[in-house]
Amino acid sequence: MSDSESILAYTAANAIEAHALAAFLANEGIEARVLGEALQGAFAGIDAGNLDTVEVWVAGEDRGKAEPLIEQWRQEYDE
Repeated sequence: MSDSESILAYTAANAIEAHALAAFLANEGIEARVLGEALQGAFAGIDAGNLDTVEVWVAGEDRGKAEPLIEQWRQEYDE
């Protein structure tokens, strides 16, 4: 998956949540990339706005397949 073809699929609360979703998508045959985890915690409690956001990205061509799976995962994760 090249970066130019990737789309933001999900903004996670933390790196653990992001990697759990990425693993779920991988089990369904969708390659996902977690971005931003290296910055999480780098600001030591200082409000950094969206700079410490952890995101899950997928290939644009997988958007249609990924969206319902992400919704399914969110419902199961929120329970």
